[in-house]
Formats: sequence, C-alpha cells, structure tokens
Amino acid sequence: MSVHTSLTTASNSELQAIISRPTRTPVACLNCRKSKIKCFHTGIPPCRHCSNTKKECVIPSIIQTDEQPTPKRRAPTSQVQGTTPTFKKLRYDANGTGLPVEEVLREAIDVFYAHFYNDIFAFIHRPSFTKLFNERPQDIDPALLLAMLTLSARFCRSVLKDFESEAAASEYFCKRTLALLMPKVDSPSIVRIQAFLMVGLHLWGSMQGPAAWIYVGIAIRMAQVRDLGSEQSYPHLDPASPNFTSEWIMSEERRRTFWSCYMLDRYLSNGRGRPQTIQNKDITIHLPADNINFTFGTPEATRFLNQPLAEGQTTLPECTGTMASMVELVDLWSRMAKWSCARAWTTDPVAPWDGRSEFNQVCSKLEEWRAQRPKSLQMHDHTLMIQLSQKNTNWSLMWMIYYNGLLFMHRSYLPFAPTKQDPKGPREAAERGWQEPEGFWKNSAHTCFDAAERIVSLNETLRSQENTLVTPIALFSLFSAASMLIYLVEFPWMDPIIAPRALDLYKICIDYLKSVQTTWRMVDNWVETLSKLSEVHHRFAKEGRSTQQTTDHFAEYRTRVLDFGSLTTQLDTSYPRNPREIYSSVRTDVPEDSHASLGASTNSVAQRTKARHETAPITVLPYADHYVPLETLPIQSIHEGSLLAFMQGNNWDFYNDDWMNNIDAILDVPPSEHTRQQSYDPIAPPEQFASST
Repeated sequence: MSVHTSLTTASNSELQAIISRPTRTPVACLNCRKSKIKCFHTGIPPCRHCSNTKKECVIPSIIQTDEQPTPKRRAPTSQVQGTTPTFKKLRYDANGTGLPVEEVLREAIDVFYAHFYNDIFAFIHRPSFTKLFNERPQDIDPALLLAMLTLSARFCRSVLKDFESEAAASEYFCKRTLALLMPKVDSPSIVRIQAFLMVGLHLWGSMQGPAAWIYVGIAIRMAQVRDLGSEQSYPHLDPASPNFTSEWIMSEERRRTFWSCYMLDRYLSNGRGRPQTIQNKDITIHLPADNINFTFGTPEATRFLNQPLAEGQTTLPECTGTMASMVELVDLWSRMAKWSCARAWTTDPVAPWDGRSEFNQVCSKLEEWRAQRPKSLQMHDHTLMIQLSQKNTNWSLMWMIYYNGLLFMHRSYLPFAPTKQDPKGPREAAERGWQEPEGFWKNSAHTCFDAAERIVSLNETLRSQENTLVTPIALFSLFSAASMLIYLVEFPWMDPIIAPRALDLYKICIDYLKSVQTTWRMVDNWVETLSKLSEVHHRFAKEGRSTQQTTDHFAEYRTRVLDFGSLTTQLDTSYPRNPREIYSSVRTDVPEDSHASLGASTNSVAQRTKARHETAPITVLPYADHYVPLETLPIQSIHEGSLLAFMQGNNWDFYNDDWMNNIDAILDVPPSEHTRQQSYDPIAPPEQFASST
C-alpha cells in the first residue's frame, strides 16, 4: 500500500498506527500456498492472485499457542444504529470528515440532481459544482456533501447494501451532517443554509416534524442574518465586467437559497403553533431566474413576488421559470392550507360562490395563476411531451401541487357520508339558507375528483418515462388523490363521470405509494392510513344507511379523530362500550333522501352548537372517573388533519382498535366480526368481504 493510497483510505490516527507498528508477513491463502507464490491481501479475501484468476480465496486463521501473548483488545469501533455487520468505517469516513469514498459520493450527487433538484433545492449551479468536485473536491464544504447524502442515500444502491434500511442510511448521514453544522450554527453561510434545508426535508419526510421545523428555522434565521431577502444586500453588477457571469451566478444562488427557505417555510408553517417566519412585505428581491438562464449565466428581466401583469399582458413572458412559478404557487398553497386546516368554511358567513368568501378568492387566484403561465409552462399534451423528454421533473411537480390545491379547496365541501343523490354541499348550506347557483355543488365535486385523476395520470406518465417524483411534496399529492378516489369508489354517485375509473386509478396510486413506502416513513404511514380509510368508507357506505345513523354518531366519529398536528400530549382515548345507550336521548333516524343533519333532534348538542357541531358536537364524553370537555380541544377532520399532519411532519393514526369497536357498536356489528385476518382492501376480489356487505 502506497503512502498516497493510505492517505485516501485511512484517517490520520489509523495512518500513524500503520507507520508505527512493525510489518509482518500475512498468512497466505490456500491457493497461493499451493502455488508457492507470495500472497497479497488485507486480511480479508480475496487476495490479489485469487481475484485476478477468479478463484475462491480461503485464508486460514492464525492458530494461537499458549506461548503466544494474548492479543490486546481493540477499542470498539463506533457503530451507528441501523448498520449491518458488513459496514466498513473506511468506506464512509475516508478522510476523517465523515465523507464516503468518491464512488459513493458521485452516485449520491447524481441521485440528488435526479430527485431533489426540482425547484425546491435548485440553488446549486450544477456546472460550477461539477467542475469544482472534479478538480478541487477538498474545497467543497463537507457539510453540503453530507446533506446531499442525507437525502440521496435512501436511493443509492452502493450505500444501501451496507445498511439495514433506507431510513437507517439517510439517518446515518443526517447525524454526520448535524455534527458538522451545529458547532458553527452561529456562523451563517450560504452552504450551511442549504445544508440545514436539506436536513429539514429529510426529517420532515421521516415524520420528525418538530425537528424539521427547528432546523428549517435555523436556515431561515441564517438567511435573515445574511439579509438574503433584501435586494440591497446584493452587489450591483457591471455587465461589462469580465467576471459578470460568475458574479451573477453567485448572486442567483443566494436568491434561490432564500426562495428555498421561503417555500419550506410555507410548507411547514401552517399548523397550529407554527406561524410563517418570512413575511411577503419584507421581501424586496426578484423571483428566481429561469433555470436555463441560471445554467448559462445569462440574466433576463424577472418579476417580484405577486407582481401584477403589465397593462395589456395576459400571460407572463417565456423567460418566466418554473422556480418562480413554484414560489407563487406555494404562496397560494399556504393560504389554501391555512383556510382548510382551520375548517374556515364551517364559520364563513357567505356562500362559497360569493366573491367575498375566502374559498372563492383562493380559487380565483389559482385560476389566475394557471392562466398567466407562459405557453412553455402550460399544461397541455404537447407541453407535457416536451417537458418529459427533457426530464423536467420541476414542471411536473409544479402541476401536481396545483392540482392538489384544487383538490383540497373543493373537497372541503364534500359530506363525509353523502346521500344517494347529486352532490349538494355540506349541511351548513341548507342551515344558512344559501341558494345554490345551478350545478355549483356538482361542478365543485367534479373539480375535486378530476384533480385527483390528473395527479395520478401525470405521475403514471412520469413512471412510463422512468422519470419519477419521490419527494414528500409530490408523494403527498398522490396520497391526497388516493384518499379522494377511494371515497368515490364507495360513493360513485358523487361523480358518475370519473367513478367508473376510480378503482383502477386508486390501484395505480396505492401501488406506487407502496413501491416507495420504505424510502420515507411518512409514506409508510400514508399507506396504512389509506387502508383504514378505505375500510371506514366501505363500512359506512354498505352498512351505515341500513342502521340509520344519526347526526350525532357521524359527528361523534369526526370528534374522535385525533388531532393530527397537535404537539401536545394526547388524552387517553378510552371509549364507552355501548355508545347507543349513552347517546340514545339525542338519536334520530336519518331520512334516505336528506343530509344527516336534517333529521337531527333539536335537543341534540350538535344542533345547539351549529358552528362546531361537525367536529365537536358532544360537549363531554365519559372517561374513567371524570368528564373531559371536548369542546375545549382543537379537533380536525380526516382530510384537514391529513394536511395538517403532512405540514407538521407528524404521525397520525386516525383511529385505533377502541374506536373501531365503537364504530362496530354504532353499526350493530358484533365484536367478533371486527376481528379479521386482514383489513378491507378495495382491490381484493369481491368474495373476500362477501360476508360484510
């Protein structure tokens, strides 16, 4: 082993040990002994000769005699939880900084650009970074490379063979990254901001929401200290300068880093207790330049955030980039999410078709955003073909977010247990005497399910081109689509146009989520949740109407949905064994042709607290020895809770065995029937659940 090779494969302490100890002839393998040639190996087969001749290499162990001294116990090598016994320290700490060997680094960088360089993290100038990595890799901050590995390791084949799971691989590099970042947390730099953002996305997808919130917050604070959101902090560049191109690229990297902070702030800040850190009024920099301009270092005129079009303009210029479009879309997303998570439609004094309603204003803004995109960014078959041929996953991600926004806005008005009629909105509409414009509820429902279909179809087109999206943001869009499609499978009259395709679309969606569920803990939780959600919809659709549930039972169901996004400790969820006896005084049959609320008793708690009865209709529930006032607890419905949990990166199992027993009691299902070998699967053959329908 040459000195140069030793320096690249061993740490300084290990190198000193190699130099200080006397060399000795290694034990030869059996083949080299037989051939009587010198055997070169490192103590682990195969040796050089066997490797060249493709022979099986066997190195006999050293037999110790009583005269030989007892070998000294070696200091235990630092082990990382989650690694296999074959984990080799030298492979992942080649130079004492925690960086793996070059082979692994190159694969990780390629994976990063393939899966994560899609406008959220499009802040690294790829040509410059590649040149620096090839020529002077020692000049790259190890924290940045480790942060890239934190995201990429879950998809790197050369890494996964050394770890028990994708999560273990990424968590290993996350810890290494933070070990380098935290000692310098009070020394902001562009690279450290970028690294903290990558760590935040990893933790978010790993359902470590509070940690993600903290580290993204550190990145934002660093960006604010560096004044990245103020145009005054950027140097005035002279186009005649020979360094103009490189200087402009550096300035654009700073801008893009700030806008990445902005987007993650908007994604993570809509849950309770997490206000937005970056305010639009404080931003004075331009939106990001187009990716092509960024790559070639050729600036063009760019807009400010939410800047109106010039007089006479109907669309943005073609130089408008996908990242700039994404920033404005994510700003709309945050407004939509805040409205949805707060269940604001339950207290909105005006109808959704009224121009003063938040629903109408946000939907109008979404339509305005869509109509203003330049031709090259519009959603058309021709544009789709061109964008996919160029592997532009950023364009696809942008449209997935758009359709998911439409889905969330319109599904808010879908009843949990619809009657077998055309969609006619939530019961608040009837209670408040709103006069529906002809076809409004029907068109709203179709918009929701059409958005779900478009999300699945777009993802399937990407898969056919081997150009998949695997970030939590894109996968959440698929989860949202699946949750709506399984709803339509059980209640097909809500959209007769898409219903015939709903089951096939759901199968495509759930199959894809299952194929990537080991890469993100968040996705693994979604797959389980969809299975439970499908069973709930199935049982209410097939069994619920025959037993004539009441408003209070439906409302109680939604009351018991856990507070997905709450960071406070959950109360013990113990339920009465027979809820029929407890709530018999407020029960009323539900007519087949009406909303659940129309048949409720006037003495019902749900009727006495109309503003909140859908989510907190029952003032108290009996616990072991005391009463807990549920009206003081923040309650979320299933769909709004899924959004809140996604943004806060929390686990949310929306019901447990106790609650399923409660549903069984409501539906008059004997407890024995609840104990099944497997949960309901809408994709399974009909005979699987013939006894339950």
